[in-house]
Amino acid sequence: MPTRILRITPNSVRLLLSEEYPPNSQYATLSHCWGTLEFLTLTTKNLDVFRMNIPSECLPKTFLDAIGICRYLRIDYLWVYGNAYLNIAATSAEDARVGCFFDRDKRWRCQVLSSKWNSILNVCRASEQYSPGSSHHVDNKLAERGRVVQERYLSRRTLHFTNDEVYWECDENPASEVWPCGYPAIKPYPSLMPGYTPFTLRRRSLIGRWKELVQQYSQASLSYEKDRLTAISGLARHIGSTTNDRFLAGLWQETFAEDLLWRLKRVDDLARLQELQSRGRIKPPTAPTWSWASLEIDLVNTGVSGYTRMNWDTEAAGTV
Repeated sequence: MPTRILRITPNSVRLLLSEEYPPNSQYATLSHCWGTLEFLTLTTKNLDVFRMNIPSECLPKTFLDAIGICRYLRIDYLWVYGNAYLNIAATSAEDARVGCFFDRDKRWRCQVLSSKWNSILNVCRASEQYSPGSSHHVDNKLAERGRVVQERYLSRRTLHFTNDEVYWECDENPASEVWPCGYPAIKPYPSLMPGYTPFTLRRRSLIGRWKELVQQYSQASLSYEKDRLTAISGLARHIGSTTNDRFLAGLWQETFAEDLLWRLKRVDDLARLQELQSRGRIKPPTAPTWSWASLEIDLVNTGVSGYTRMNWDTEAAGTV
């Protein structure tokens, strides 16, 4: 459980310390882009005030929307990601001023219901907006943020509030407003719409997927480059607790020699190449030079084509 959490009642919100709320209580979390907006934050000076009441007029729209969602779903506690009952994601909001809800054409979706069987017979969307070749896309601002990579993987279930619709993401049965009972088994439907993002991340098997995670993470941005390893440390602890492997500045001891074979992706665009060349090592250093985490470069390829995995004797080779 978190060391601090928000207690949500119908009329107020206040801060609780870990010893003040029941153990094993279900709580929601909020995943959002901070942006450049300055807003009320917890400090040692206002801690006692927050424990009495947090004034709603001082909170940005995204926070207020998350609190409203918790009240609607009858979830009494709200805090950050990890082991939460539900993660609320303000996926299309570029900062906390935007919130979770967007103005949408009310005609965008319809359902044909069976009065006899009380079931959905058909779901349709506005053809001019979702037809092949249309410019429609999900504005996924959260995907641009590095910290959100581990937030998505460590959350058991996530509600994505986007400019398009609300998406439900979990291992069992991801769904959306258009497909409330889950996505159809046939694949042509999502493939007809460029930019369609059904949010079907699978979290069950993170073991053996570190290279994939690093590639996703390295393409996202951080507010502070010094947090390159910190912002993924939650995932590392999760994997390490399962495998008993040792985390070495972005690499793993069990596969250390193989993990050293990371490289930058090839960039064909000249302007992009020049931009990358102008950047270099993170200063002051936060990782050894042999680690991908030592670079500000956001394009890392941790797979090497033509490489045959071998059995490496790390004990004979010495410790790092």
